[in-house]
Amino acid sequence: MFRNFIRNVFFCIIKPKVMKRIIVLMAFITLQLAYAQQYDISTDYKFTYLCTYQPDSTDRQNLETERFVVLYNSKNHRSLFMPEGKFNKDSLIIHNGDRMEIVRNASRFKSKIPYLVFTDREKQKTFVVGEVNNQKIYYETPVASIAWTEKDSTRLEKGLILRLAEADFGGRHWLAWYAPSYPYDVGPYKFHGLPGTIVYLYDDRNHYFFKLDKIEKRSFHYPLDLQNAATTEPEGFFKRLLLLKLRSSLVMLKRYNVTISVENGTQENVTLDDMIREAEEKARRFNNPLELD
Repeated sequence: MFRNFIRNVFFCIIKPKVMKRIIVLMAFITLQLAYAQQYDISTDYKFTYLCTYQPDSTDRQNLETERFVVLYNSKNHRSLFMPEGKFNKDSLIIHNGDRMEIVRNASRFKSKIPYLVFTDREKQKTFVVGEVNNQKIYYETPVASIAWTEKDSTRLEKGLILRLAEADFGGRHWLAWYAPSYPYDVGPYKFHGLPGTIVYLYDDRNHYFFKLDKIEKRSFHYPLDLQNAATTEPEGFFKRLLLLKLRSSLVMLKRYNVTISVENGTQENVTLDDMIREAEEKARRFNNPLELD
């Protein structure tokens, strides 16, 4: 009763015209908040990097290789970093909408961990976005501040002069060879801040090694919608994403009662539950993310 009394007094005090303006203002604010989580990203360059990395810090023999792309806008310096497989898949959906093509050419769209890094230097924000079964999860941080120390070392490669710089980032010490003659502040993942494009990037433990493979001047349009995405914390992000990806694929088979029986060489059948446990163990062995802290 007291609540109803307060509400009636509130509506009596505020005139109808004022109330209408308040409602319109609230609707505008809601729309702006929704729009703030939608990004219409246009870029004019595509950089392709080849990355060799060690998922398990205790197993030097187990190395993975994957190609990544950086889409870059040379005017507002926005950038998108993602596995090439994800880029190929998303491009097909965005421009053609042909999902059957994805099924027919699944190998072109494979990526170990389907994620992207969107850096908006105008707003000084970085979004790391993962996606599993069309459900996005992400975390947001300020644009990484990387304190590079430029060295006197230079090298000549295919007529290109490269200069050396070093920095600490994400719990690792990094070495970067960059090309001043390429005047684009571009690098893989969250790396930026050098007077030229990063050509080689690696940590002093040789757990991650990026090599620039190709530069293309091409226009790309990439809509990024985070309106319905779930927020999460940076700590353990990639390990959680990998576990979700592995589990979702196998659980989907179990949901539809797909029976899998595989002989593993010892005449023992491997059940789907065994495969789920193996997938979880594989995700746990991913103990060597690019950012350690």
